Amino acid sequence: MNHRVLNASLYMEGEALVWFQDFEEFGAFCSWETFTKALLVRFGSSPYDDPMEAMQKLRQKGTVADYKRWFENLSNRLKEVSDRIMLSWFIRGLKDDIRYPIKLLNPSTLQQAFGMAKIQEEYVSSIKCQ
Repeated sequence: MNHRVLNASLYMEGEALVWFQDFEEFGAFCSWETFTKALLVRFGSSPYDDPMEAMQKLRQKGTVADYKRWFENLSNRLKEVSDRIMLSWFIRGLKDDIRYPIKLLNPSTLQQAFGMAKIQEEYVSSIKCQ
């Protein structure tokens, strides 16, 4: 195996590591070029991807932290969108029992909204445990 490929694999985790291990079994990465092309095909963005559309459809399914991670992955690809619109999209995607109290508090930044959402999530969780 190419030493550059081996070095890159040491930094892989999660889905990327599983992908790499599957391909490694077959000796698929005989060169750096083969590896980088396969990596881009599997994990790179497509010219058909629309991060704006994906952002507008994004909804919280798990924890607030998970949702924020997904949100940040998309927002990093949308540099031309204003902070105010990003804030609106973030709040709109939250679960109802978190979104409505956050809207009432009217945060002015994403960081404020995230902090408030985390607190509201903990509150909702504590009520469900009682």
